[in-house]
Amino acid sequence: MLDPSQELPDWVSRPKLEQLLTPHSKTATDAAADFLIVVHETIQSELIKRFGETFVNQASIAYVLTVPAVWSDAAKQATVDAANKAGLRECSYMISEPEAAAVYALSTMKATGLTVGDVYIVLDAGGGTVDLITYQVDSLQPLRFKEVVPGSGHLCGSAVLNMRFELLVRNRLGAERFQQLQQLKPKTWAVAHDFFENYVKRNFMPSNDVNAMDEDEFMVPFPGVAEDDAAGIDSGFLLLTSAEVAAIFRPVLEQIITLVEHQRVEAAKANAPAKGVIMVGGFCQSPYLYSCLKQRFADGVELPPQYLETPQKAITFPSDLPPSYDQVVLYSRDATGRRPALNLPLAILQPENAWTAVVRGAVLRGLENKDIVSSRKARRHYGTVMTQHWDPLVHEERDKYWDDLTETWRANNQFVWFVKKGETMESGKAVLKDVCSDNEIRGIARTSKLYFCDADIAPTVYRAGPSQPVKRLCTVKIGNDQIPIEHYRTKRNSSGTVYYTLRGQLGFHVESGRLKFDVRVHDVVYGEVFAKFE
Repeated sequence: MLDPSQELPDWVSRPKLEQLLTPHSKTATDAAADFLIVVHETIQSELIKRFGETFVNQASIAYVLTVPAVWSDAAKQATVDAANKAGLRECSYMISEPEAAAVYALSTMKATGLTVGDVYIVLDAGGGTVDLITYQVDSLQPLRFKEVVPGSGHLCGSAVLNMRFELLVRNRLGAERFQQLQQLKPKTWAVAHDFFENYVKRNFMPSNDVNAMDEDEFMVPFPGVAEDDAAGIDSGFLLLTSAEVAAIFRPVLEQIITLVEHQRVEAAKANAPAKGVIMVGGFCQSPYLYSCLKQRFADGVELPPQYLETPQKAITFPSDLPPSYDQVVLYSRDATGRRPALNLPLAILQPENAWTAVVRGAVLRGLENKDIVSSRKARRHYGTVMTQHWDPLVHEERDKYWDDLTETWRANNQFVWFVKKGETMESGKAVLKDVCSDNEIRGIARTSKLYFCDADIAPTVYRAGPSQPVKRLCTVKIGNDQIPIEHYRTKRNSSGTVYYTLRGQLGFHVESGRLKFDVRVHDVVYGEVFAKFE
């Protein structure tokens, strides 16, 4: 809930999540801050036990925050706000979770034949989000890699399985009886929930045989609940068939497989076919998820009906692919006997310590003190609205206006995009756009609005209204009062009014976990740009 813009699956209730916070008068950021406070206290306590209070008080400690790659920039800012509230003001870095996982996983693979040019899809499946990014190895010494295509993801982590288990029990007992169970016998529900979480979900691996699958049962402890054959409650246990558990998994695994397929297709279209999928995160410890991915992508067979059905919310594949693409046999060959790039099988890999790969990679990023990813792909368009000198061949008549100060015709409401969706952005290198301000007062601070657009083609002119595909990202305050006065050019118009012109550049940085801005004049950065996310 740090990202209100994130679309929730049909089986996740936003009002129900909000009800969990309401009694405590907490926002999602407050709740995250409370959690991080305990994390911070635990870290301090353990370090003092191990190294002593004097050492800890004198040591320089840096924290690395990890965030889901699919989160909005506002949600990432909310994470920073939560960390600040928790006292983690020493936070030096932010890194996306699949990128952190890739840092660790690829570093452990260096000794196992990893070569420059290898392409891997990193699948980071945790409790809430599932993130995917496709990387190509740039160099081995030092290890550097780059994004091949923009990453993707969805809220289809393992916590959704718990929600679907709850939905199954609710349907078995009836809504009223289930609510009474939660209120009157909270320990009973806690025991059942914990058993599903720690045993059923983590170990579920059905038989390939449909009949055997239907016969297998799980006995979920349901202490203190009366016998009920219709609800499947026998001797204090709730009976679940293997087929029912598979039905809990099914739509979640369908979404994950669709996400992997989308990354594979996009990488192949970028002439960088993937060699394999690196599975990291807690959910990737699931033997059922591993088996389904292996059957679909490594063994080259379509999953049988008891594994998967038609996806409820599938990602739309590129329009230039044939409609029957999802039915192509992965081992098919063309007329020359070669396997087409899109049909190559993928190795499905589970590296050592995959469950903690994200935090291990985050620590490696902090120790490296450098960005390990050499370039990234923009997930959306980022830009601002400016006025431009009027050009009848470019601008619309309705945007034309006369500027009394500079005595020139100008065009209003023009988008200037720093970076466009899908473009490559070099790490550590700002995208620069020329800016010019004309004011009667020298050194005045200015405020600019920055926007983003998720559409494939971004508009060139800002038009207010609900149909506008562009959304406001943040407000940026530019402190021109910090810029030396010698950089201002003094001008006078025909009416004798004196004004000052400042020409500079606005720098736009896209890092792993957040956006940064700066203002430059003659290649010198002056002050900071403060962004307030909407």
